[in-house]
Amino acid sequence: GNGDSTGTGSSGGGGGLGGAIFNYFGHVILRNSTLTANGATGGASYFGNSTAGSGFGGAIFNLNGSLIVRFSTLDANAADDGSAIYSLAYNGPSSVGSTSAALTLDNSILANSVAGYGHDLVLNQPASTANGNNIAAATIATIGKNLVMTAETLNNAPALPTFDFTVDPQLGSLGNYGGATPTKLPKVGSPVINAGDPAGAPSIDQRGLSRTALAVDIGADQRQAIEDTIFLDTFEGY
Repeated sequence: GNGDSTGTGSSGGGGGLGGAIFNYFGHVILRNSTLTANGATGGASYFGNSTAGSGFGGAIFNLNGSLIVRFSTLDANAADDGSAIYSLAYNGPSSVGSTSAALTLDNSILANSVAGYGHDLVLNQPASTANGNNIAAATIATIGKNLVMTAETLNNAPALPTFDFTVDPQLGSLGNYGGATPTKLPKVGSPVINAGDPAGAPSIDQRGLSRTALAVDIGADQRQAIEDTIFLDTFEGY
């Protein structure tokens, strides 16, 4: 998927949050999905003489929600920070709703934020809110093997786990490689090929093709032993 989130304001510019998905107090499971070319951009001041707003969560902004990303690919998104995912725990003592921003990564790819933009993943847990101390907590858990190229924590957010891969996943261009939706197929030699954990893996990938039982790929697509590229609309990047 792709999209854009832009905020505007009458004094300082408003924030742009979540170019494809804004999860507020909700429970989101992303499985066998590709999110690419999304952007979150802060808006300019109405009067044009104040600071522009910031954009966070180019693909996904998670605010006090539960977010599970399973066998998915978040690649080449853009925001001031958290270009793939920005997970924020923020709730004052007198507020209602969730007090947890819980993120789980399961055999997924977060990579290749657009040049000049921020990290692929950001966890943020400020010490205080506009209503007093921040009682919300940010958490992160990993399942299987994950590739996260760049990540950071802010304020009181917990330390990040050690990700299995932090290198370029070497994905092809977005295109029609079979199935109902465009995908970004791993190139020959990609580090994500056969690198996933088969335990609990979906039986098919985003394209509806079988995942190899004992050698699953990380991300939304399972590169097949023989990829039929004769009728694809591109002959490069696969």
